[in-house]
Amino acid sequence: MEEIAIVLKSAGIHAFLDKWHLVPGEPWQESIENAIANSRTCVVFIGKSGLGPWHKEEMRVLIDRAIKNKINKIIPVLLPNADSNIIVTLPAFLSRYQYVDFRVGTASVDAFRHLVSGIKGTPFDNVKFPFEAYPTKKPNKLCVVLSGPSSVGKDVVMGRLMEAVRKEGIFPASLRKFTTRMRREFEEEDSDPFIYLSEKDFIDKVDRNQIGCVRFSYGNYYGIDASFSVGIEGHQIIFVTQRLYKEIIIFKQLASDAGFNAISILLLADSETLRSRTQQRLFDKNQKTKRSAQILEDVPFIQSNMTMLNDKFDLIIDNSDHSRLAETVEASLSLIREKIKKAIVSS
Repeated sequence: MEEIAIVLKSAGIHAFLDKWHLVPGEPWQESIENAIANSRTCVVFIGKSGLGPWHKEEMRVLIDRAIKNKINKIIPVLLPNADSNIIVTLPAFLSRYQYVDFRVGTASVDAFRHLVSGIKGTPFDNVKFPFEAYPTKKPNKLCVVLSGPSSVGKDVVMGRLMEAVRKEGIFPASLRKFTTRMRREFEEEDSDPFIYLSEKDFIDKVDRNQIGCVRFSYGNYYGIDASFSVGIEGHQIIFVTQRLYKEIIIFKQLASDAGFNAISILLLADSETLRSRTQQRLFDKNQKTKRSAQILEDVPFIQSNMTMLNDKFDLIIDNSDHSRLAETVEASLSLIREKIKKAIVSS
C-alpha cells in the first residue's frame, strides 16, 4: 500500500496512510475514523486474504458516510497478491464500485492512471504525473537508459559505452539513482550507482518531485533523479540503468522536460542465462532468491508484451551470450552516435 501512496503523492494527491500519520500513544481507531470522515475519496486495499476484521469496522464508517452523501467516492484496489476471484467475495456494498487492478504489479502505470483518474474525476488519458509535464526546453543533450531484467548485463554494457564515448572526446556521466535498500558488502561507496536513503527521506524527495519513475521491488523503493542535475552542467550525455518497461515513456518525458533526448535500449536474455548469471554474482543467498524471483516475473512479461516494447524502445537487442557483448555495445554505440549528431545540429 505504501508504494502506491508514494506515487499518489508524486501526482499531487495527499493521502492518509496509518504508517505515516498515526501518533504513538493515541487511539488509532478514532484517528482512522477521523481520517475517513475528512476524506473526499476512500481507497480500500484488498490483498490475498480479502477484508479482515478491522476492514469491516472501517467499512461501517464508510457505509455511514456514503449514506449521508458525505463522501464522494469509494475505490476498491486489488493488490498484486489478491486472488483472481477475490472480487466476487467482496461485500455487496463494496462490489458495486469499479475497482482498480494492481495485480499486474505496483509499478503499473495504467493502474496508477486509473486510480488518479478515479480520485480526481478526470479522464484516464488526461492524467499526467509531475514528471510527464509537457517539455519546456528543447532537448539538446542525450540520456541513454539501458533497461532489462536483473543480470542481463546493463551495468557492463553501460561501462563499455561510457568508455567508448570518452574515446570520442565526449565526457559522460551516470545519472543518480535512489533506493531505500541497504548497501551490500561488496559495493564500494565511491563506485556505487545508488544513493541510499531512509524511507522518510525517499518519500520527502518524491514529495518535492526530486525522484521520478518510482517503483517498489521486494521491500525496497527505487527511483531516478528527476532533476537530472548531474547532467545539466558539463555533460553532453548521461547514462542510467534501470528496470523500465511500460514506464519508459514516463522516463522519456522526464528526460525531455530536463532538456535531454532519451535513447531507450532494452537488453534481453533467456531465463536460464539470467538465473545462471545471478548465481555467479556476489549476492548473498537472500538476494539471489529475490533476483531469481524477479527474473521469473520479468521474462514472461517481456515475452508477452514484445509488440508494446518494440513501439517504446529505440533498440532491443539480445545479450544472452557473453561473446556477443561487443555486438551489443557496437549496436548501441551506433544509435548513440546518430543521436549525438542530431543533437549537435539542433543545439
